[in-house]
Amino acid sequence: MKRSLFAFLALALLTGCTDRNEQSLPQETSEPSIAAVEDTTVSEITTAVVTERETEEPTTEAPTKANIDPTPAYRSALEQIYYACEAPLFGSVEDPDHMISDNHFAVYDIDLDGRDELIFYRDATSMAGMLSLIYDVDDSGELRLEFQASPLMHYYSNGIITIDDSHNQGISGNFWPYTLCEYDADSDTYDWTYNVSAWDGEMFPEDYEGNPFPSDADLSDTGFVYYIYDSRMAVDRVNMPDPVDKTVFDEWYDSVLGGAKEVFPEFYTLTEENIAAVFGDGSVG
Repeated sequence: MKRSLFAFLALALLTGCTDRNEQSLPQETSEPSIAAVEDTTVSEITTAVVTERETEEPTTEAPTKANIDPTPAYRSALEQIYYACEAPLFGSVEDPDHMISDNHFAVYDIDLDGRDELIFYRDATSMAGMLSLIYDVDDSGELRLEFQASPLMHYYSNGIITIDDSHNQGISGNFWPYTLCEYDADSDTYDWTYNVSAWDGEMFPEDYEGNPFPSDADLSDTGFVYYIYDSRMAVDRVNMPDPVDKTVFDEWYDSVLGGAKEVFPEFYTLTEENIAAVFGDGSVG
């Protein structure tokens, strides 16, 4: 512990950053249970208990997401970001024009797997440099990177994440394009499932190639038609999906969101005090 601390303090003198060690995690065990026995004497029950304990090997409870404590890994990750300006499993997050403490973090169960994730936003930088990293831990408590995107995120109560495009320079007009991501429990990662854009007919009577607004698809006469791509990788102006009316778009949206509401994890500035407070050593400032 001291060797690691001194190493990071030396680095802090050069770069203003350092790291700390993780803690080991205890593993829980459970004893075999005894089924209820009817119409037996006390001595018979005692004999059954002794026999079972002598003949059965003790079992170890398999790790689950809920009983693995991610706190040591998360705290160590934040300290490495704060002191060394290095995000684990990613790389440098240093910005010479901004303080590292102007960025943000949260601890929240985003994917509804029963265990909190660590969310780090590198948002104290230019738009091009903005970054979001979502961390989890594996079955041994080791840190893993679950998702990487921009911090222009919206979180929903069914685990879905939507990410606003960083720019809206197309024909979507007053509709802001976004990507919709769904959690895959098998891989414990997020999939880029859909990308959504629109055509604002009032702002853009024609597209950039001179094609007129497809009013025949605008059955609701809203002045908008929508494009729903199967994934982010499918987005291009050559193989665009057919435009759909707002009614169709709303039905699709409701089918995917399923009535889920937006949730708002509490974010804190990345300071020593807030890292300590979130992990139980003080009060959030």
